[in-house]
Formats: sequence, C-alpha cells, structure tokens
Amino acid sequence: MSSRLLKKGVFIVIEGIDGAGKSTQVNLLKERLTGMGHDVTVTKEPTEESEYGRELRENMYSGKKLSPEKEAALFILDRKEHLARLVIPALKERRIVICDRYYYSNVAYQGAAGMDADKIRRMNEQFALIPDAVIYLCVEVGEGLHRITSARNTKLTTYEKADYLREVKAIFDGMDYEYFH
Repeated sequence: MSSRLLKKGVFIVIEGIDGAGKSTQVNLLKERLTGMGHDVTVTKEPTEESEYGRELRENMYSGKKLSPEKEAALFILDRKEHLARLVIPALKERRIVICDRYYYSNVAYQGAAGMDADKIRRMNEQFALIPDAVIYLCVEVGEGLHRITSARNTKLTTYEKADYLREVKAIFDGMDYEYFH
C-alpha cells in the first residue's frame, strides 16, 4: 500500500539507550518502507533545526552539564516546535514519520538525572502526540558503549557514562505496554 492510500499518517518512534542501534534501525526501516512505495520522513530529537535542540546538542558535546530541570524544559520546547514544524504537517500529508528518540528518552534520561520520571511523562503528554508504534531497542550498557567507542573517533558525551546509562536503561525497561499506550 502506498502512502497516498493511507487514511492518515503513521508516527513511529524508535527508542533506546545510546549505542542501542536506533539510527541504524531508523535507516533500515526507512529503506524498507520507501521500497514498498511509502512516503517517509525521518527525524530525530533533539532536533538540529530549533534553537532549543541546538542548545541541547551543544551542551551534550561540549560536556557542559545543565540541570535536569533545564534539560527537560529545553527538550519540551524543542519537541513542541518539532511537532508543529515537521511531524504534524508530515502526518497530515499521510506520510510515515520515523522519529529517532521522542519524549520517552526525555523521561528516561532526565529521570536518571534525578527528576521524577512520571512528572516528565505527564508534562509531555499534555501536548505530545501519542505514536502509532514505539520500538524499544534493548541493549546492555556495555554493548552500547562498545558500539559508540568503536564507531566514533570522539570522546563520549555527558550522557554516555556507564553508571548513568544503567539508570536510563532501568527506566526504559520499566516502561511497560501501558506506558507506551
């Protein structure tokens, strides 16, 4: 079935800790769906288009540590803009949107940094679209870090520390089907 025959767009989110293979799977899924004749839009969070997403990325790669509350606020602002600018318009055009990270990462990463994970979820669910599908790639922290260090010639970011990622993974692992709707 081609995308123009879809009655509505489809919103797919791929989640997991750093090094889980999200970007690889996003690209493979895009190739497969495009090969089947679907119109596919690929995107990621934090975005590179909004000032909030750029600030998050700059802090991540510079090693500057923001408070969990400041990070959560920036992710929410970035997400609101991302939905309005790209995701919702693409869905209205009956495209399949594949997003590399979404608010579940916001919950897991800022939750692991000390914020109340349920509070972050509730804040996001006040405005965020509920995806049609969420794919959680579960990988052990050691394997994820090995993949990262094998693939890059750069140092690990502030998010890519074993102890922290164990906390992130624990929050992801605790998200059951009801959590993902």
